[in-house]
Amino acid sequence: MSCVANNPEQVIVDEIKNFVAENPGNRDSRLNGKPFFEDPLVGFADAHDPLFETYKDIIGDFHLTPIEVLDRFYPEHDSSWVNASVISWILPIARSVRESNRRETSCSSEAWLITKTFGEEFNIKLAEHMASFLTEQGFRALVPTLSPFFEIVQTEHAGFAAN
Repeated sequence: MSCVANNPEQVIVDEIKNFVAENPGNRDSRLNGKPFFEDPLVGFADAHDPLFETYKDIIGDFHLTPIEVLDRFYPEHDSSWVNASVISWILPIARSVRESNRRETSCSSEAWLITKTFGEEFNIKLAEHMASFLTEQGFRALVPTLSPFFEIVQTEHAGFAAN
């Protein structure tokens, strides 16, 4: 593999943090070039964690575990995904955006609306970048929300929920 093989978690965290800090998609001229998001929080989970099965009880049987997502995305794969991981991040909204919204009393601030709209576009770019980065490093990677089988359904007990 590559540099990821020696210390995979740190390399992945660094790649995510660098992308957030340096990519121009995290900035907007209407925010005076300030970022939408501050330093991200990154976490990892074993794709086999039994917690993922409990989501079927909470959300519904249609909800897919990480292993089920991998099996659908890579149907030709013939192993049990022994070392499969889920990478998650939180993109904290920048202080300046939060403060602008805090001053509002009847609706969201312009900075908040810009961040909500274009910040999500940036989050998608980050997800695509990380899937590409990991694939280039020799791993199988995917973004479930961008896969062809991703769907949002309305359930009786959970409201709108993703599979």
